[in-house]
Amino acid sequence: MNSISTHHTECIPIPTATLIDEKALARRWSISLKTLRNWRVSGYGPAFRKIGRSVRYAMSDIQQFETDKRRLSTSDGGRDVR
Repeated sequence: MNSISTHHTECIPIPTATLIDEKALARRWSISLKTLRNWRVSGYGPAFRKIGRSVRYAMSDIQQFETDKRRLSTSDGGRDVR
């Protein structure tokens, strides 16, 4: 966690999130960049951040998405959230 010093006497904690780019996420899931980009356009996939022209994903959002996709069998409908 980073912090900002105010008046040189106290520090205010700032939470930090580990962010990865779309290429790293595509590699993690063994999918193409095009698939990941199509998912973003359609509203599917984990939440993302748009910083300038760059797209970033928080690891916490990725892990939540992966958890939401967990299934116990092929007939398990799960909690498919779109």
